[in-house]
Amino acid sequence: ARGDVPVDQEHAASAWACTSCYACRERCDHKNEVAATLNDARAEMFARGAAPEAAQRVAERFPEHQAALARAVEALEGERSPAPSSPVPAALLLGCGYARREPEAARDALRAAEALRGGPVRPLSICCGLPLLEAGDRAGFVAAATNFAAAVADAPELIAVDPGCARTVLVEYPRVGVTVRRPELFVDLAARALDRLQPLPELGPLRYHDPCQLGRGLGRYDEPRAILGKIAGRSE
Repeated sequence: ARGDVPVDQEHAASAWACTSCYACRERCDHKNEVAATLNDARAEMFARGAAPEAAQRVAERFPEHQAALARAVEALEGERSPAPSSPVPAALLLGCGYARREPEAARDALRAAEALRGGPVRPLSICCGLPLLEAGDRAGFVAAATNFAAAVADAPELIAVDPGCARTVLVEYPRVGVTVRRPELFVDLAARALDRLQPLPELGPLRYHDPCQLGRGLGRYDEPRAILGKIAGRSE
């Protein structure tokens, strides 16, 4: 910002040395938002043409990423029975990783969301823009966020399965001035229906690791454990 170092890829690289796990914020006595600051640095360096080549490729290939997501969601929709004309389905933000690389988990999320909600859901075929945010393409991220907000404007509800996508909409959209329907986390939807969940038979030992985006990112620690305890039929 002061012009003390050259604007080049070597000096810019440290801004991308972050996975947004928020561990540094938790260790800081003042809870400084280091990841957000580094994302701002990425955006500045990206705009000045000093982003790493890999980050530039992410931005350049985002249209391909979006098209692949749309195809994956179309395939998921093709496996389902036609949705009833009413009521209007809730919008379900699966997350690109689930839709493209874990279709079985995506199918489970669709079925579970409809059962928990008691009504139809529609998986979204549009990306929230998180890859662009992490790449440093701030202008591209704002455009993607604006498109996403328009895509869910008429949905009666928005349910987010992927914690990273949920945090993007809840936290990062307001930082760039994009207003969107507030999503409900899938884990919150399940936690609210805890009394309807049934224990699963023959579950062995369970180990649960808090996803950084869900725990440190969104403060959800108790809800996943309550759900696991209920379906496992035990509290420990």
